[in-house]
Amino acid sequence: MSAWERLRIAVRYTFAFDGAQLSTFLSSLSMLGLVLAISLLILVLSVMNGFDKEMRERILGMVPHITLHSAIPIANWREQMALVGQHPDVLEVTPFTEFDALFMRGGQIETAKGVGIDSSDPAAVARQLAGLGEEAVAAFAAIPNSLILGVGIADHLGVKPGDELTLIVP
Repeated sequence: MSAWERLRIAVRYTFAFDGAQLSTFLSSLSMLGLVLAISLLILVLSVMNGFDKEMRERILGMVPHITLHSAIPIANWREQMALVGQHPDVLEVTPFTEFDALFMRGGQIETAKGVGIDSSDPAAVARQLAGLGEEAVAAFAAIPNSLILGVGIADHLGVKPGDELTLIVP
């Protein structure tokens, strides 16, 4: 079948020239359904691509790609850190301590996973404090032994910046 014949048949069933309104209505309805389906598909794909970008930049940027654990304290961790950092595919090595914790304030208790970083490592501190403003970062740096809490824990305990709470690490 040639392209001319295909075009003739498409025009015949798309527009009502001989009083065939039912076939014209059905073909118009079909085209409208295709247009809507493709539009929704493009919209959903755009949203998912934006979500994927945000997921990679914000959420996965805070999660290490590889974590090296030890059952006993590593005495020469600086040497081990330098050894891992020598690999050509490693972009950054940051030591941290991960622990289970209880946060108490008055009668409120909340459990959480704590992450301790070295405050003298500017890259690690900048990553953790990226969501805070400059004033909050300065206030955080001015107070020794300070903590950063997630919004959920802070709301549940009813704490605000500068409030004191008890941290229990088993």
